[in-house]
Amino acid sequence: MAAHFERDEHAIYFLTDAESHKDEEIERDPHVGLFFADAGDQKYVSVAGRAVVSNDRAKIKELWSTPAKAWWDDPEDPSIRIMKVTPNDAQ
Repeated sequence: MAAHFERDEHAIYFLTDAESHKDEEIERDPHVGLFFADAGDQKYVSVAGRAVVSNDRAKIKELWSTPAKAWWDDPEDPSIRIMKVTPNDAQ
């Protein structure tokens, strides 16, 4: 999953697939942990936050990029969802 950082919104977005059942998992427990690594520079970040999954078609089109083509043909694919994570702690 490619992370899309929106500093102004204090949010991190991901494109996900409805068939992955992330929306059901997040509905049961919206607390998530994200981990980012730059192993070459030995830099690591752990982020805790709350997630929501939506079917915001405008946001999907906004976040669409070449890497997403590995999973979907185009941003019109009806199975694409947005996962928005609002961080509340990082280390």
